Formats: sequence, structure tokens, C-alpha cells
Amino acid sequence: MKWSKYNYMFPSEKEEYFLYNSLSNSFVQLDRDGYKQMLEIKKNIETFDFSQFPGLLEKLIEAKIITENDLDEYYRVKLTKHLKRYDRAGMSLTVAPTLDCNFNCSYCYEASRPPVYMTDEIEDKLIEFVRNFTECKNLYVTWYGGEALLAFDRILHLTERFKKMDFKYYYAGLITNGYEMDSDKVDQFDTLRLKHVHITIDGLEEVHNRRRAHLKNKDSFAMIQKNLDYLMEKQKQLAIHIVIRVNIDRSNEDDYAPLYKYLRKRYPGNQFTIYPGFVNEKFGACSSAPDELLDRQMKADFTIRQFKQYGITGLNFFPVLSKQECMARHVNSYLVAPNGDLFKCWTDIGVKEKAVGNVSQKGGLNSKILTRYLTGADPFDEPKCQRCFYLPICEGRCPHFALKNKFEDAQIDLCHISKGNLKEFLQYHYHIKTTNKTDQQIKEE
Repeated sequence: MKWSKYNYMFPSEKEEYFLYNSLSNSFVQLDRDGYKQMLEIKKNIETFDFSQFPGLLEKLIEAKIITENDLDEYYRVKLTKHLKRYDRAGMSLTVAPTLDCNFNCSYCYEASRPPVYMTDEIEDKLIEFVRNFTECKNLYVTWYGGEALLAFDRILHLTERFKKMDFKYYYAGLITNGYEMDSDKVDQFDTLRLKHVHITIDGLEEVHNRRRAHLKNKDSFAMIQKNLDYLMEKQKQLAIHIVIRVNIDRSNEDDYAPLYKYLRKRYPGNQFTIYPGFVNEKFGACSSAPDELLDRQMKADFTIRQFKQYGITGLNFFPVLSKQECMARHVNSYLVAPNGDLFKCWTDIGVKEKAVGNVSQKGGLNSKILTRYLTGADPFDEPKCQRCFYLPICEGRCPHFALKNKFEDAQIDLCHISKGNLKEFLQYHYHIKTTNKTDQQIKEE
């Protein structure tokens, strides 16, 4: 038996004592005697007399605090992730029915937004492509763009065809800027089986309108707010999860808290998520000038500041174990562009040389790009990651960035935001949970 390398035990400044394990993601508070006991076990585990404490050894083994071999535990984590990657029972599609967009965001990754829309022919080929995955039983779809709602009729038509297929069409998600999300469309969300709607708002009116400028309407914030009001009104009826992303860089990091409080007060009876989406250079739908980006420590400082300075509790201080694998590493996940090109990462859409194939293509996919994403960005192959305490909760982070580091000589920091800040993060998590401080207090301020 041995003390797991995935353990992190520490006293707080308030003489509280804690033990965290990144493998099981378990976190417990200890009293002073319990802390001393754990220190003794850590130091002298082979000679410690567990018979004096019935059940203690079993509990520590169950929580993975004590293990026979860290390497075996590592292999179990690796096996679990690989089984998820190559599980062919489910298929996840991100479908961009158009690359056209009605916004001209300052940080958008697309130099231009060509008004390309999916045709009936490509739709037919997409349905045929999906049917070829005969081992699949479940289908999940995310509508993406450009601005997906500019091609709402295509979304409606494809949804009806997906629902008639042999798969179980579980649910769909939508990523939108919210401008076209009027009441007529919202009233059809149930027909589309939409269960997740993801909207980006970058600050209150002045800040948002500057960063996310509509091509014609100077006040995009007002229109999005009107549409969001209606969606919130219909939320319970639709049983829909609403997520509001705030793209954050140095130019608007001080605008997050005012927007957060404004939205919580405006929609007091609704359950929804607001989170900071840190802008990364040439990543996803967003890119900013390098001098505006926040590095890992700045992101951690930003997160801590939201709680300490503004009392915001809806923050990810506690590491979240991912239940799913990134689509880039999942064998049956693809992004489908309006021209039928297939990609493994949202970042790559529209970049022809990054396509792994096309729905109209007969024969195999582009094995070079495909295998790089499926296996080339595997953190379990990286010696540095293999030795890392954070691997079970980090999982190597973004495959796209990992490939850029490996094949394009990039130097992108892939480490978990809590690295170097874990003690502070866990203490804030504990404080929030034990004091039961909620966003209700924010609404009353």
C-alpha cells in the first residue's frame, strides 16, 4: 500500500484542514486530530496500525487516498478515457448550416464570413453519411455557424429527417449570438428538441455593442435582451438549459461582474448558467490581439476576484471531471460545414486543409488529420502529463492546442487553471458551500 501521488493535503490560514484527491475528485475537511493522523499515515503507511480504526483503511482505499500502485490507477483513468473516445454507440454532430453571420465581432476568427448556405444536395449527402454509421444507436446534434439561426429553415428540415432515422435522436443544442432568436423561432424549439441554448453577451449595452457589432443595428444588446426575455419566459415550458458565455480578455474583464449581476437580477426565477469564456488566440469562434489575452495566472486571478471583490459564487473553483470526451478525440464526432466538409474541431471550420473529408466523398477520410486528432494529442502519451498530479482533472486540455504545440512548434499553455492556485480555489469552494452564500445575496445588494 502507498499514499497516492494524487493526494493534496493542506491547512488553511483559518486552521482548517483539508484533503483532496484529483483521481477520485474527492475533497474532505479534517479536524486537527484527523489531519495529524493522515500525516502519520502518509509518513509511515507500512507500519501504521489500521486495526485501531475500524473501517478507515477501506474508506481511504475507496477514496483512492491509499492505493496499491499509482501506475495501475493511472492506467484505469487512461482506459476509461479511451473507452469513451472509441464508443461507437453514440454519434455527435456539430452542424453549421451556414457560415454567414449578421455580426462583425472584433475578435472573430474568420477573416470573412462568406454567405455560404447548405444546399438540398448537401443535406441529402449528410443524411446518407449519418446512415452509414450502422453501429450508432444515439444521435446528438449541435447547431453552429456563422450564425445558425440565419438558416433556420434548414435546421427545421434537417431535424425532421434526423427524427425519422433509426437512431434515437436524444436532443440538440444551439450556439447563437441571440439576435435572430425571436419569439417565432423560440416557439419551435421544442419541435427541434433543443435542450441547450448557448448565447454570447460580452458586457452591458455599451461594451457589448462595441465588441459584438451587428452589421446594421448599432444596438444589438437591446435585440438580444428582448429575445432572451422571451426565452426565459418559456424556459420551464421548454425544459431548456440556457447558457450565457461572456468572452473575456483584458479589454473587458472588469465588465463581467456588472453584466453577471444585471442578468441575475433581471431573471431571478430562472435557472441558467453564466460563465467567462476566456478568449484565446485563433481558437474557436474567438481570437484577440496577443497583448489582450489573459494567461493562466491572470485567468485564475480573474476568477478569484469575481468572488472576493464582487461576491459572485457561480464560479468553477472546484475541478470538474469531464463526463465526455472532446469531439476532436471522439471517433464518431464531426463538425459538418455548409459545403459538406467534415472537421474534427470547431476551430478548423472553413480551413480546407484541415478537413478530414466531405459528406459527398466516397471512400475513406483524411487519415493524417483524423489520426492526429484521435491519437496525436493524447496527454497519456506525454511524459510530463503522465507524471502530473492534475492529469485526472485536466485530461490534457484542448487537443487543437496540443497539436499546435506538437506539430507547429507553438508554446501554448495547456495546464489546468487551478495549477498553482489549487489551495486558494479549494478554500473558496469550501467557503461558498459551507456558508451557503448564493447569488440571491447578489440580487439583494
